Amino acid sequence: MKSYLLLIKGSFANSNLRSEDQRKEVITQFGKFAQELHTLGYMKGGDGCSERSFRIHSQTSTLNDSLLRPETPDMVTGYFLIKVPSESDAFTIAKKCPAFHCDEYVELVPCGD
Repeated sequence: MKSYLLLIKGSFANSNLRSEDQRKEVITQFGKFAQELHTLGYMKGGDGCSERSFRIHSQTSTLNDSLLRPETPDMVTGYFLIKVPSESDAFTIAKKCPAFHCDEYVELVPCGD
């Protein structure tokens, strides 16, 4: 079994344009996806992320110059940590993520075992 991070990436500004009902639907879709991963025994962790995100480029960076704007298109908006038999399985699972239904994308990152 191999571990992978499914990093959900997108723009919080785009997310904030959705209606309350649309946001609830996105949350429901991610909940169903998480439940499916859990049922398969693949889910090891995951969560949604805060709108406040920092990209720290050096040890001299400050909070102010590291804070990303919500319009940034590649912010991590959530993640799943999965453990699956193969990279092919991880890829197949990543393509089922509801991120694609809400103008986001998935970055699949192999992790140490």
